Amino acid sequence: MRSTASRSLGAQRLRWERLRVVIRCGLRNTQPALIRTYLGLGRWLVQQGQLDEIRTHQRMLNLLLDTARDDALPWLWRSFCLEHTVGPLARLTTRGDRHDTAAAQTLLAQVQAAQDEVLCAWSAQTVHMTGHGTARADER
Repeated sequence: MRSTASRSLGAQRLRWERLRVVIRCGLRNTQPALIRTYLGLGRWLVQQGQLDEIRTHQRMLNLLLDTARDDALPWLWRSFCLEHTVGPLARLTTRGDRHDTAAAQTLLAQVQAAQDEVLCAWSAQTVHMTGHGTARADER
């Protein structure tokens, strides 16, 4: 029979996995607190020895970046995910191999690319909503 503590850890890990799906699919895209809950639960599972620290933060960062780049999701949800990349990115750059500057630069480039995509989506939506685009060639 498993102890109460191990059942609790298993339940929390399952909760963390479910939150991952909710975030990635944007199922509750008006609740950015779920992202903070997901990140906090991941850190807690690392502290409890249930997950490897580097792999967990990489996984959380990848989830947030993949979600931020998904143009099928509302741009506001995408921007929430992008805003929360700071925590896992900071953990990876401080806890990872300090001598591997190429890996750190790759992570920063991925975040920058996602920022550019979200900004583009926001700009496109703003132009669409306001009806203001660029001037046609014959109007210039």
